[in-house]
Parts: sequence; C-alpha cells; structure tokens
Amino acid sequence: MPKPKENLTTSVIIITRNRAKSLAACLSSIEKQSLLPTEVLVVDNASKDLTKKAVEKFHKSLHIVYLYEPRIGMPIARNTGMKRAQGEIILMLDDDCIAHTDWIAQASRSHMKYPHAWAMQGKVISIPRESIYSLVLQQQRNVRIKMSTLKHGGILYLDTANCSFKRARLLKTNILFYETEKYIGPDVDLAAQIVVKGGFVVFDKSIVVYHQERSSLKSFLLQRYRNGVTPSIMKRRWPQLKFHFYHAAILLHIMNYFALSKYLLKKKRYRDFFILPFILIMAIAAFELAGFIESIQGKKKHL
Repeated sequence: MPKPKENLTTSVIIITRNRAKSLAACLSSIEKQSLLPTEVLVVDNASKDLTKKAVEKFHKSLHIVYLYEPRIGMPIARNTGMKRAQGEIILMLDDDCIAHTDWIAQASRSHMKYPHAWAMQGKVISIPRESIYSLVLQQQRNVRIKMSTLKHGGILYLDTANCSFKRARLLKTNILFYETEKYIGPDVDLAAQIVVKGGFVVFDKSIVVYHQERSSLKSFLLQRYRNGVTPSIMKRRWPQLKFHFYHAAILLHIMNYFALSKYLLKKKRYRDFFILPFILIMAIAAFELAGFIESIQGKKKHL
C-alpha cells in the first residue's frame, strides 16, 4: 500500500447524506490512489441509511474519520469537515464522484507548482458520457470556467465536486462556507471570499474526477431550478465582483441546443432532431428562471 507523501499532508473531505452505495464507490477510488491521503473525513449530514457501516469497511485501508453533523445543509457539513481537517491541503470530493487514481498526487503537485494559489479547481467529467444530462452539465462546467477567468489569470469559480485549498491560507483569513440550509451556490461564494481577500483560484485540468450526473428528468430539472437561485444572491452578497451568470446562461442554451442536436443525429434519432433539443432547452430555461424569481421574492430568507 503506497504511503502518503511526508512533506505534504492532505485531508480529503467527503460530505454525504443517504447515499451509502455511492459513498462506498467514492471511498474505493480513494483507496486506489497512487498517493494515499493523510486522512479522509466523511461528514454524515444526518443520514438515515447505512452510511456509517459503509465508512467502517475502509478503516483498515485508509485513515478515515467519521463525523456526524445533525444540522442539515451542505455548507454546514463542509465547514464541520474543514474545522476538523489537519492536512496542509484540503481536498473536496462529492460522494457521487470517482477520483482518478492520480487525483491526490496531481493536486499535491499543482499546489506546489502554484504556491501563491489559495485554491485549485480540478476538472469534473460528467458520467455516463452518453447521457443527455451529462452532455448538458459538461457544457455548463466548461463554459462557466471559461467565463469566470479573471484578468490576473485566476478564476472566480469553485465546484466542490473537485477542488482543494491550502488550509493555512483559509485559516489566516477566516474563510469558511457561507452557512445556510436554503442558500444555493456556497462553492462559488467561497471563491468570491478568496478573491475579495486577495487570493486567487487556479484551474488545473490534470486534476480529474468523474461525477455521476442525474439520471431522471425530474431530478435534473430540480437541479436547474436550484441553479437559477444562485445569481441574484451572489450579486447581492458580492456587488463589487463581476459575475457572468446571465451571459453564460444565454451562451449555454445556444451551445446545448446544437450539442443535443448533434447527439441525436449521432444516435440516428431523426424524428427528435428538431423538437427534443428545443423542448429540453426551454424546460431548462424555465426552471432556472423560476429559481431566479424565487430568489428575488425570498431574498430575505436566503440572506
């Protein structure tokens, strides 16, 4: 079993809630890393399934710590993990992700290559790749990273499915996730905190994880609704920063239409070629708009 690199300690934080099966697959990918982490912190956000038993199976192969957080909310759970982490580098991974075997090793190399970077954003690859939902979400990630590039070369973007931080930088500047159960987009909010306090985030496509995307239309559109809540809240919290949510949304809808059309042609679904992409894009836009309107009407609750 490979040993962690002694001169660079790493803490992997995984937040989970009622997804014991996905969590086990995620932890298995950590177990197979070319460079093992110093510690793995699994924060159970009030699960009612066999999450704790899933974690216990990895005690022999990993230095793993199980933390139970009864207060429901992803940013709350992430902060619980960050406050307990001891590694020089904190790596975030979603419980429905599979890490590439060199994920930790490459993240460590990147942090050493960019000593002044406070955070690293890795590449998230949507799976299954043949899914329409994966196609749409992969486009979204790619466009948002490109449109979040700042003048100094960093990005105003973070995705906790695959990002990492220099713990000392966050401790020194008292940076944590914005804690509220209802607020959507705390990862981008964390990027804003870093930028406002003089730090920067670097995107490195060689740090790779694979993310299992939604498998039903209902869950996919609900995710789009939540995605629509973020822009107005971010603009109210950080008026001094320039976000490109709306420009990105317009560009994404156009790109997704052509990408979906190409996908259907490849599958020889000629009868669906014109109408299906149009219907799906309109549904995405409608649910994102509904989320945006909800955030405007309920801004006092979100803030």
